[in-house]
Amino acid sequence: MLIFGIDPGISGAISILENKKVIEVFDMPTMIDGKKNKRQVNGSQVTNIIKERLNCKCNARTRGDQHV
Repeated sequence: MLIFGIDPGISGAISILENKKVIEVFDMPTMIDGKKNKRQVNGSQVTNIIKERLNCKCNARTRGDQHV
């Protein structure tokens, strides 16, 4: 089972745990937007990170990998 830990905000992070072990950590993806060039969380990229990891997990399971 994968567990996603998300520390929201522009200085946050996304961590992925499996079997009580951290397997990946990402800095929170950000982008510059608006007239004041303020940084904000890139929600689209957050979604991509999560979807890619879930797809990897599902694809490995269908191949029969033992340690997914």
